[in-house]
Amino acid sequence: MRRAFLCAILALFTTACIHPGPKSPFATVTSIDAHERIFWERVRAADQNDLRAHMAESFVQSGPEGARDRDSVLAEYAQMKLTAFDMSDVQTRPNGADMVITYTLALQGTLNGQSLSGRPVRVMTVWQTVKRGWVQVAQSITPISR
Repeated sequence: MRRAFLCAILALFTTACIHPGPKSPFATVTSIDAHERIFWERVRAADQNDLRAHMAESFVQSGPEGARDRDSVLAEYAQMKLTAFDMSDVQTRPNGADMVITYTLALQGTLNGQSLSGRPVRVMTVWQTVKRGWVQVAQSITPISR
């Protein structure tokens, strides 16, 4: 009887100590535009782990500076103090099992002490479905000329 009581207490204590970490906000959405918005929210929150988990190891970004890999983009996001962002003109298109999203992005905040507010950019991101969910595999950022 005493052994059963101790086992019950131990089981109760063990289950009370096992607490899964907070779920990623990515786990609760299904649309790619919501994934993209949450991605920018994670940049704003400086959540490098969640960002890394939603970028493929082979991620490539093309922009005015040329092509960059996941690590260099994440390093830039780590230097960014994003206070707000606005996505407009959002369009999504399936491409087989992948999804392509295009939109106009306006950022507010700073990057290395320089203001991000200014001209918006056009963004195209390719999301690929993998076992653990959706990950970004490629992104193009193009300044909008006025």
